[in-house]
Amino acid sequence: MEGKNRRRKLYPEETLLSWVRIVACLTILGGLLVVGAISLFDEDPTVSLAEKRKLAEMPEFTWKGLADGSYFSGITSHYLDTFPARETLVVHNRTLNKFYFFSPGKQNTLILDNQGNVGNHGEALPSANPSGSPSAPPPSGTPQGTDDPSAGTTAGTGESQRPTTGSFTNAVGEDDVDITVGSTMIIGDRAMEIVSYGAGSSANYADAINQLAAALPANVRVFDLVTPNSGEFYSPADMHTGSHSQGDMIDLIYSKLGSRVTAVDAYDAFLPHLDEYLFFRTDHHWTALGAYYAYTAFCQAAGLTAPALSDMTQGQADGSFLGSLYTATSAYPQSDALRNNPDTVYYYKPAVSTNMVFYETADMSQPYDFLGVISGVSDTDNKYLCFLGGDHPITVIETGAQTGKTCLIIKESYGNAFTPFLTHNYSRVVALDPREFNGEGEESLKLAEFVERLGVDDVLFLNYPMSANSEAYLQHLLGLL
Repeated sequence: MEGKNRRRKLYPEETLLSWVRIVACLTILGGLLVVGAISLFDEDPTVSLAEKRKLAEMPEFTWKGLADGSYFSGITSHYLDTFPARETLVVHNRTLNKFYFFSPGKQNTLILDNQGNVGNHGEALPSANPSGSPSAPPPSGTPQGTDDPSAGTTAGTGESQRPTTGSFTNAVGEDDVDITVGSTMIIGDRAMEIVSYGAGSSANYADAINQLAAALPANVRVFDLVTPNSGEFYSPADMHTGSHSQGDMIDLIYSKLGSRVTAVDAYDAFLPHLDEYLFFRTDHHWTALGAYYAYTAFCQAAGLTAPALSDMTQGQADGSFLGSLYTATSAYPQSDALRNNPDTVYYYKPAVSTNMVFYETADMSQPYDFLGVISGVSDTDNKYLCFLGGDHPITVIETGAQTGKTCLIIKESYGNAFTPFLTHNYSRVVALDPREFNGEGEESLKLAEFVERLGVDDVLFLNYPMSANSEAYLQHLLGLL
């Protein structure tokens, strides 16, 4: 019996294996302790250069956040965004991806699931007086669209001029790509966000607009403009029909708007110009030219006159532009076609004088002077920031237009390229980003009080389709009630 209880003598190779396991465990544990220690004492980054986005901040402690769990989820998000060497690992991961992702068929194609709504968070130039200045206008003859603001525009006629499915310029056929429902796709050298909408989300957005309009004084005019994005016009047929049809989504939203709200049909305003540079190929935004055609649709709906493009100073931002959709797909080899064919950011400076300031707080107690509605962006990769300097909580533009009227545009970043055109029709233009207010730890701002305080005449809600279908953005709108 005694012999049975003796511990078996280990063979030399077993002893070695045990020590290897112990050393491996201690190495991993030591590494985790080192990373944890560094995390406690290093300076956390606030921006990812590789991903071109703001990183999650450490949440402020509140008892409400502790009770509902949002405080701890915020800490988790912050750590996942800022752990040591994260930026280096992101870059190396992109390099590894190029070994096992490939593009079948003749087209350079990529479809990513659940990668959409890259414009969910705002971005702004870091200072009130950025360095650099807009460059000279492009050479004469540069194709920038027609000078007639009403050319081909059918908005407000009541007769849709939308083409038959699949006949859009530059669209590709179903056989050219393996169709999978996704949010971001690359076709050739163009990247696009693909929209999926539901009747419920569209109705909820329309209901929010109706509620906000009802809360405003009766003498204030209210407009709603939901714009399509490039995926509606340049994607394979299956990506802009059925539940992906942005035209149907916009029609559904507009059908549910009450009599208090005037719908602006930017969709039909685009159709005669689809072979022009309406949307960036590497970014989710429209170009200034696309924004201009949408602006002419607003002018038609509001009974205003849109100036011709030739009345404004044309120019372009220094350097080329690789936008948000390139960043979102840069881990994959298909993005090489985007990198090799970057965008150019053209702008149109207003024909009237402008003086722009922005405010970080709802009480507008501290104005920050800005370079102008079109500003220099030579020192930043995101050239779209040349419009209004990006997203600020409240932007106020005093103009040389002698109308005595004030327009409030409630928008996300799609409104930045659009807003400068409004300076031709209003003595004062105010841009409000609802994402900056009424959230956890943010200041409260109520639309009705804000409109009365500023003496607003017209209110325009402007959103791109991803925002109109975003539950998070909807909550920002409802927070204004």
